[in-house]
Amino acid sequence: MSLRTLLLLVVLVVVRSLAAAPESSGAIQTVELDPQRPYYIPCHPRVTTTIRFPGPIGAPEGAVNVFTEDASRQPAEYLVAWQAGDAHFTITPFKDAQLANLNVPHDGLTFVFYLYLVAEPLRAVASVNIVRPGAGPTRLLPAGDAAGKIERTTKMPASEYVPATPARLLGFLDRLKLLHATPPGPTLDEMTRAMRVEVAATSEALTSRVGGAPHGPIRQGLVAALGSGLNDAGVFQLILLRTVRDLRTGCIGFICLLRNTSTQVLAFDVNSFGARAGAEYLGQRISDATPILKPGEQSPAYFIVQPPAARPLLADNPWRLTVDLVSPRLDAAAALAGKEAKP
Repeated sequence: MSLRTLLLLVVLVVVRSLAAAPESSGAIQTVELDPQRPYYIPCHPRVTTTIRFPGPIGAPEGAVNVFTEDASRQPAEYLVAWQAGDAHFTITPFKDAQLANLNVPHDGLTFVFYLYLVAEPLRAVASVNIVRPGAGPTRLLPAGDAAGKIERTTKMPASEYVPATPARLLGFLDRLKLLHATPPGPTLDEMTRAMRVEVAATSEALTSRVGGAPHGPIRQGLVAALGSGLNDAGVFQLILLRTVRDLRTGCIGFICLLRNTSTQVLAFDVNSFGARAGAEYLGQRISDATPILKPGEQSPAYFIVQPPAARPLLADNPWRLTVDLVSPRLDAAAALAGKEAKP
């Protein structure tokens, strides 16, 4: 074999090896929102794929078992991790995963994903950023080639909200109690302007006698109707009366009624109040409520949540309130005897 033939064979081997090497440029993809076409996602067991939407999404649902916030589901062919309020979810396939689809709700529409396994990790997609039409990927210059001088700032970025400090939260809690005692009308109108808050009321607060005398007609532009605020848990009811948004901190305060509808004494975890609006769930920052209620007893409850600064929420969202029931209360003497106290 001549030297020329040997060099030619070496060149062919090198070229063939480079051509067979997987390209890594497809590991990160940016695509536009389009509910009319499915997205095909190549996956690999050694690669976790993150799919990010421009806003919060609902729970992913698929033809295979996935692991989401629902603890009753168990991972099978694909491990899909998601939490309520997130704008993204992650996918990790198992070794023997087959082609499967995943449906993701977002902004009232359903987006379809087809997941399939690839043989090599570098051929899998590691990140998919889904943007709104017209907001496609932008080519960025390296830091050394960027125009202008890069300076370090020593100040925090400006925000339209003031920090929700403990003192401000306590003050907001006191204002909730004052707003609870004020019926709709000129007085409430003046109070909301002075306090810099927005107030929304439920149908229970406007048409029934829960928490006080029935209110008059709702004033246009002052209080927005929320619909029903009743959350009936069977042995107790958590009734939303009014929702108040603090324009200075962005926090949301809830004025509600906690009612024992059982025949037992109930104990509540007053640190577990939370509120859900769509896919967004927010736990309390502070609350003021009666922890123990006798049969048929009811008591007002107040708590405050703080939405993320990047996703402020309005007072007139369809809120759903929750609180944890500790247990029926045990009398000390009955507890020593090993028996539950009777009401």
